[in-house]
Amino acid sequence: DLAAGRLDFAVDAPLNTDAQVRHVKLMEDRYVCAMRQGHPLASNASISLDDYLALTHIHISTRRNGLGQVDLALGKIGLQRKITLRSQHYLMASNVLQHTDMVMTVPERFARRHDLHFVTLPITELPNVETHLYWHESTEQDPANRWMREQLIEVCQQQLAQEKKSEA
Repeated sequence: DLAAGRLDFAVDAPLNTDAQVRHVKLMEDRYVCAMRQGHPLASNASISLDDYLALTHIHISTRRNGLGQVDLALGKIGLQRKITLRSQHYLMASNVLQHTDMVMTVPERFARRHDLHFVTLPITELPNVETHLYWHESTEQDPANRWMREQLIEVCQQQLAQEKKSEA
């Protein structure tokens, strides 16, 4: 879609792209297991791997099928979680989460921003989630495209700086 000009930008996890697609990392975050504040496990500071696998999960992916990072990490150790809902949209999934005992594995930043209870994942082999900005090389020198890329990068840098300031 970038090469065909149907999209100017994409924001996604790291992808295997062709050499004509440029990208820059915007943010990095750790995955957490998020649940509604009144969830039966919300009083826990952590959960075991057995507890995590026993829960029903919402899987968020912009792709129509395939496994996510969590499922790939679990598969490497011969385990599988119970995905009962697949959503392409974090906000819709968060709304469902608020009214059920389901959980979802999300970046910590998302859980904090939506006032969800969250615990550290009991999966040690899961890398942090990265968010990248993608564009096609044919738009590399386009002034409007470059300006928008700079704006997106700056907004992310400001967000990261604000978070650091809040932590101090």
